[in-house]
Amino acid sequence: MQVEKPRVVQARPEHGARIDELEAVAFAFDPAGRRRVEQVRENEPAIVLVATIGARDVCGTVTASTFWHGRSLNVWILALAVDPRFRRRGVARRLLRALLRCGRALGATRFRLRVPVEDRAAIDLYEACGFARLLTVEDAGAPGRRSHLMVRRSHERRRRPPP
Repeated sequence: MQVEKPRVVQARPEHGARIDELEAVAFAFDPAGRRRVEQVRENEPAIVLVATIGARDVCGTVTASTFWHGRSLNVWILALAVDPRFRRRGVARRLLRALLRCGRALGATRFRLRVPVEDRAAIDLYEACGFARLLTVEDAGAPGRRSHLMVRRSHERRRRPPP
């Protein structure tokens, strides 16, 4: 039996509850981070995409905001969450690719994100999608917890993994 590939679309109001469920799992150890994402979605223009299997089953989501840094439009990736049942199937990669296309269409020159230093799977994913570690910072909302600030220029291509 062939597994259906997820389709990435812009989130609609009916996806809200499922997005909340996915982010609750993704941010289980970072409630302050989840609150920041919710505040951005409520108070600022946000890019929210979902990956769906079939007509309705949301299996992943990505939320980002845009900001100006000098004369350059940047996209800040705030949350990427995939249902545990659909992990390791390319859902996160599809969401990131769609977000990169969306950001480029808006004229973004850079994409930025923060990822906990201990989240090796996420770091590997972002590096495979062309992100590079810029610096490591202490998390203001969680003392003792550190994150990598990662960045990708919009024109960069994905790096090939080492053999």
